[in-house]
Amino acid sequence: ADLKKFDGFALVVVAAVVFFAASFLSWTSASVAGIDATGAQVSQSESSNAWESNGAWLIRGWAISDLVSAPPGTTPDSGSDMVILLPIALVAAGVAAASRLGKRITNVNEIVLGASGVLALLMVAQAVHLSGAIDELGDILQQRGATFSGNLDMGLYLAIVASLVMTGGALKTLLAARRAVA
Repeated sequence: ADLKKFDGFALVVVAAVVFFAASFLSWTSASVAGIDATGAQVSQSESSNAWESNGAWLIRGWAISDLVSAPPGTTPDSGSDMVILLPIALVAAGVAAASRLGKRITNVNEIVLGASGVLALLMVAQAVHLSGAIDELGDILQQRGATFSGNLDMGLYLAIVASLVMTGGALKTLLAARRAVA
């Protein structure tokens, strides 16, 4: 019933589920082709979802300069940003759901809006960061004679939209609560 009325907190919870599901879809993809040390033509294509721990992620990933300076066949240590992004989404959705289930939580609207807003900001920053990393890596590989293409994929865009819907739902609830008090 809440979702039919587009209740803000219901939107937050549903969008958090969509965010989680989107984390398993591809967030980035890349392909590179070139000539190896023996003169043979080589190519490789790869895509990664948000749980991939080896990537140029915004928070826990490696820098392109670290990747370029790593010994051949190795990559710098990194981790998945989902260990930070998912708890933020869970705070927003969990507090929203607990509130709707009758738990009394002080400043519930502000907590949900704050967590949703931080998640949305981090997701937009993630897209900007990954886009820059793809461009930087492409430039470096092309200078070395390789052909490179990389892009952001649907999973990342879906996660961004979900985080923005979470923020919108939280804002809608906060504004409705303030109007009800006034």
